[in-house]
Amino acid sequence: MREIKKQGLDMRQELFTYKHSDSKFWKLINAAKGNQEAFYKLIYHLSLDELRAFRREFKWVKLWTKEHSKIIREANREDFTRPIRLFVISQGYEYYKEILENPNKLPLNITEDDPHIITGIVDKVIKEKYATELFDHTDPQNKFWKYIEEAEHKDEFYNLIWHMSLEELRDYEEEFEKADLKLWTGEHYDAMGNIRSEDFFDDTRRYVVSQGYNYYMDVLQHPEKLPQGIDDGNPKLFYGTIGRVMMDRHGDY
Repeated sequence: MREIKKQGLDMRQELFTYKHSDSKFWKLINAAKGNQEAFYKLIYHLSLDELRAFRREFKWVKLWTKEHSKIIREANREDFTRPIRLFVISQGYEYYKEILENPNKLPLNITEDDPHIITGIVDKVIKEKYATELFDHTDPQNKFWKYIEEAEHKDEFYNLIWHMSLEELRDYEEEFEKADLKLWTGEHYDAMGNIRSEDFFDDTRRYVVSQGYNYYMDVLQHPEKLPQGIDDGNPKLFYGTIGRVMMDRHGDY
């Protein structure tokens, strides 16, 4: 029986949590002072897993309250919610806390191309240093499909992805979701016939991805070929196995 590796704190929690002002997450952001070039130099040495954890933490930073949302809405800046949020985080911990506690100080004139938004630099470094190691469901030769196409059933898939780090598994799961969401069209939904529960539709889309690139592309281009009668007990439905490995090997999602 495999030895199960439990981590009291994963890398994200230990190093890149936004919840502590002295975490590596905030130290790097504070040091950059909203300068993209400086941030690039500060994070270039990070490993792929560290960069993945850093990027993911940006998404999890708590900022919006009902009051923040009200101010954005009343200023008619709802289309700019994302850049405003990223700008606030990019200015460092003290500024972030100030805006969190004082919604009326929200910088409402921020746009997507603001030069003081540094979050996109993480993706830039990842692509420059680790392009060949990334998951990409749009490439039939990518390792995303390799693991899927080598597995005949869930247990084989489990063994094939067991070696992955927690951050790698999280990225794999996200790429799986990107692939299956492309099957969420009106034509595919209609092809479900009378069985249109959201759970069945989720299972069916994920089953399609689990059959490999060629089958996936065929169903993507021909919605009428969407399979019927798929449920979460199907041995060729791999999506949930990713979460199983996260918990069994790393003790976390």
